Amino acid sequence: VYITPCISKESYVYDKYPQIATNKDAWKNAIEKREELYYIDLRAAIINQLLEKGLKKENMIVSNKDTRTDNDFYSHAAYKKGNASKNGRFIAGAVFLG
Repeated sequence: VYITPCISKESYVYDKYPQIATNKDAWKNAIEKREELYYIDLRAAIINQLLEKGLKKENMIVSNKDTRTDNDFYSHAAYKKGNASKNGRFIAGAVFLG
């Protein structure tokens, strides 16, 4: 499994517990509260879900590119913070066989 570039934990910050974190098992150890902010580790949540489905961590390749800071990718978060050049969407698909 290849986990594509996505927003990194240091770039994905909420001022309250994120509403997207509804599956508590997937988000276990993927949300860190520092002072009054919540840092969201999207990669960890994805890995948690893959491990839950039986994939082994050694069969995962994880990109460390941050779509918010890397100029090769669009980023909704960067665009919302005023970077007009990041307007657009980045999408990846997955197929599970078995």
